[in-house]
Parts: sequence; structure tokens; C-alpha cells
Amino acid sequence: MTSFLDTITPEELHADPYPIYQRLRRDHPVAEIPALGCWLVTRWQGVRQVMSHSQAFTTNYPSAMSEIYGSENILARSGDLHQGMRASVEELFEPECAARAREYARKLVVERVSGMHGQAELMGEVLQPVVAEVFRWMLGLEVDSTTLLRLAQDLWLGALDSGDPDKLAVSAAAANELDAALTPGSRASARTRPRRSHGGDTSTLEVFVREAPRRSSRRSA
Repeated sequence: MTSFLDTITPEELHADPYPIYQRLRRDHPVAEIPALGCWLVTRWQGVRQVMSHSQAFTTNYPSAMSEIYGSENILARSGDLHQGMRASVEELFEPECAARAREYARKLVVERVSGMHGQAELMGEVLQPVVAEVFRWMLGLEVDSTTLLRLAQDLWLGALDSGDPDKLAVSAAAANELDAALTPGSRASARTRPRRSHGGDTSTLEVFVREAPRRSSRRSA
């Protein structure tokens, strides 16, 4: 008999994960998902337990995420290593910076919605483009927001379905394109990168992106 956990697919999680998370929280708060090859912890107390005990739990395991983003990515680190990476961009999310980002996002939403008439697809026409532009603006990236959104979507393809070589190849190509788009300064460790002004305002930013070898579009045996 097929269980609910066996029916969960990367495609469903990518399209709309929230009904799945809701059922997992209710019936399977700690569950191994066969299609993902990992465990999901979905209740607050359980997540807090995992995140508070880096000696017992680790996010550093062989996965499509590590293959695509590199083994030194922040999602694959825990404990002091994770805290060090997180500290390099914490300033970005301080209340003052977050307030400026909120105002910029509101301005973008008003601009987009004011030009709409009749029906509109809010996710594709408003929410995703606005999020991409706000993050591009916050991070000071030189790549345009349309390209950034495309790269983000391509990166998640392989991460959500590591069993599909074609999707992994798309994700690897997107990772390499994003690497190439970053300036030499932003590809250096935050420990050695000087702070810089962002877009003419007074906020400063340190982006932590580990220098890593180019990802291969083929998985090693």
C-alpha cells in the first residue's frame, strides 16, 4: 500500500509545497521522503531541536544542493561555520535595511499593479519579479532582475529533482552563469572584502560567496 510520503514528488513541492507541509506537520512531523532522499522536520519544536544541536544533526551530506551550489554553501554548513557565513550578510537584514527594502518593494508592486487591467497572474507578473529585483538591489548585483529570476528557477530544478540528469545540467549551467556574473570583489570571502555603499544610499553590504570550482553538468559516478 502506497503511503502519503511515497506520493510526495519534487514537482509538487516546487509547484505548491504548503498543503504538503500542512499534512506533514499534522501526521508526519519527522518523515523520510523517498523521492527527495532526505528527512523533513516540519513542526516548530522539532526544527528548533535540530537547529539547536549541530553536534547531533548536520546539513552537510552529499546532495544535489551541494553539487550545484558547492560543498561550502551556507545551507550545507552548521554550527560556527554557518554562523560565520550568516554574519557576513546579517547587516543586510537589520531593521533599517529591511525597511528600505520594504519601501522599494512597495514601490515596485504599485508600479506593476497600476498598469494592469482585468485579470493578471500575480505570482508570475508581480511577486516573483518584485522579489528578484529587491534581492538584486539589496545584494548590489550587476545582473538584471529578469536574469536573476531565471537563474534562481534553473538552480532549483536540479536541487528539487536530483535524479534527473537533464535538470542537474540546467542547474549546473545556471550556477556557472551566476558565478560569471558576480564581480571579483563579490566572489571573495567576506572577511577580505571591503564594505561598499549600495546604490547611492548609506547602507553597506557584505556578500558572502565562497570561491568554488565551476560545477560540472555531469554527476560523477
